Amino acid sequence: MRMNKFKSVICIFVSLFVLQFLVTHTVRASGISSISIERPKFEQRHITILTPEGVHHKYKVEVALTSDQKAFGLMFQRTLPDNTGMLFVWDRPALRNFWMRNTYVSLDILFFDPDGLLLHLEEGTTPLSDKQIPSLFPAQYVLEIKAGDVQSKNIPIGSQILFE
Repeated sequence: MRMNKFKSVICIFVSLFVLQFLVTHTVRASGISSISIERPKFEQRHITILTPEGVHHKYKVEVALTSDQKAFGLMFQRTLPDNTGMLFVWDRPALRNFWMRNTYVSLDILFFDPDGLLLHLEEGTTPLSDKQIPSLFPAQYVLEIKAGDVQSKNIPIGSQILFE
């Protein structure tokens, strides 16, 4: 009786291994290189970041308002054109956490309070990382832009986001 159970277990494992092998090689042979995931639709808006020195930096952003949009964000994008980004908007301020899972481009992440004042920023995030990126302060708006923009455009804490 014990031997029959053992044979059954071995037979199941072998069957699963063969099935996995067949599926893997069938997918590869079919030419499928990746599985496509449908990206949510985003509203587009123009915003300006006003530095304390009075310099204006204009961006065309996609706006993430819904839970699905916020969860998807910039995932799976391979490039981010200059002067573009994604703006995450909530009804009220709270501590926010971001990560770079499935995000292939490095980003600068800017955290703004309800008045649009930049309170915290994270420069040059690591693509595809699961490391948590916290806001440190309650944020109502979070802006993701191309890594290096904060430094090259001299965008410091205390800058203001303006909605057009």
